[in-house]
Amino acid sequence: MRLLTLPGVLLLAFACTSAPEAPTPSLAAAWDRGTSHLVTALESIPEKERWLAIRSLLQTRPQASEDSVCDHVAPDHRSSCESYSERIRERPHLWGEAHQRHNLHQERPKVQGPPRKPESGPATTRVSPPAGTLSKLLSLHPVQTSCDTQDAQCQIREAQAAVQLKKRERAAQICLDSGPTWQAECFFRMGEMQARRGSQRLEPAGLSWAVDYCLAAQSFATECLEQTLIAYWLTAPPSSQQPSAQWDELKRQADNFLGATLAVDSNWKQNFIDKFWAGLLHHSYQRSSLVTEFGSPIQFPSKDVHVRSAAAFRWVQQTTPHPPNWGTELSDLDHWTNELLAQLKVRPDESIPEVSFTKIDYRDHWQEDARGDESFSATSYLGSSRRTWSDDPFVDAQLALLEAFARHKVAEGLLIAASSHPNERVAWTARRLRNAAGLP
Repeated sequence: MRLLTLPGVLLLAFACTSAPEAPTPSLAAAWDRGTSHLVTALESIPEKERWLAIRSLLQTRPQASEDSVCDHVAPDHRSSCESYSERIRERPHLWGEAHQRHNLHQERPKVQGPPRKPESGPATTRVSPPAGTLSKLLSLHPVQTSCDTQDAQCQIREAQAAVQLKKRERAAQICLDSGPTWQAECFFRMGEMQARRGSQRLEPAGLSWAVDYCLAAQSFATECLEQTLIAYWLTAPPSSQQPSAQWDELKRQADNFLGATLAVDSNWKQNFIDKFWAGLLHHSYQRSSLVTEFGSPIQFPSKDVHVRSAAAFRWVQQTTPHPPNWGTELSDLDHWTNELLAQLKVRPDESIPEVSFTKIDYRDHWQEDARGDESFSATSYLGSSRRTWSDDPFVDAQLALLEAFARHKVAEGLLIAASSHPNERVAWTARRLRNAAGLP
């Protein structure tokens, strides 16, 4: 028996000869040099031993999963190799910036003004935890499993099994033993899994645990938190549905999260929950075939603002296939605002059909503060953006309508007219949206 040294790890292989052998080539170094070098290095390794070598390569160079490395292993190992590569290929964020899905370009100067007051809302659309945030889970002691120490996928499966059994701390301890390359990915997967379980089963502490796993994912925390939110958003009942126990359970999870001991401050928690509700309301209205009053009496922070955002977007969306003459005067904006507010007074009934949620690709028109933006209060808009808001329901409905017009690329005349609106928030919103959306 001998030990083969590959990319910083030890792989067990078998030999039946005492004659000196040439050192095993470094597959990671060969892959870095190009495909031909990798093929040459693989062919110098006995066929029966290549699967272990390739598994080690994939641990240190996950992007190699996009190459046809499994073509070089023995037939009885090929299925395992291909399955392993596929699991890694599903996680492109492991090897680059591919997980940063948001385009951070915005068509306005990025000259920043004074810092936004924490109580005035989020300074960015992303849910990145504050710099230096470390989950308390990272202070636990690692535990070993029966997995091969080089088989991170096996360890991740063991951690997932622990989550299934609600042994959440043990899952974290298994992740801590998965090695520096895979520890963050392991916590990422635990966050995703806990979010799906928590949103479907509505476990009281489900959201809090999902977020804590995500915070432990460190470099992958932002995307993990986004996936957590999406898992919950997809469970939203239709807005027209009458009082629902599901809304009550979602509020319990949100309240539990706000009261949980996590390594983030209260303002970040509030902004996260603001995004939580904004996305839920957006999905809720998208699942209803008619814009009406919100069906549930449940109360939560900024409920009316998020209802107006989601309802305006849905209402303009439903009107767009047969668009009216939106007009070009401020009086026209007042007219459509009254129309929207009238729709939100229509009592829903059980006859309103539900529809399935269809993903909509709309741009974020206020990703980060430019100079002067910090003076406007901010709230999450449709879950993945921001808008400013007003305590005045009429003005707030106007703001929600302008955002919807820009997303659906209609009523350009009203955006132009609103740029000179006497209300500062309305005028600023219209100008920002015209600029960000590339409108004249």
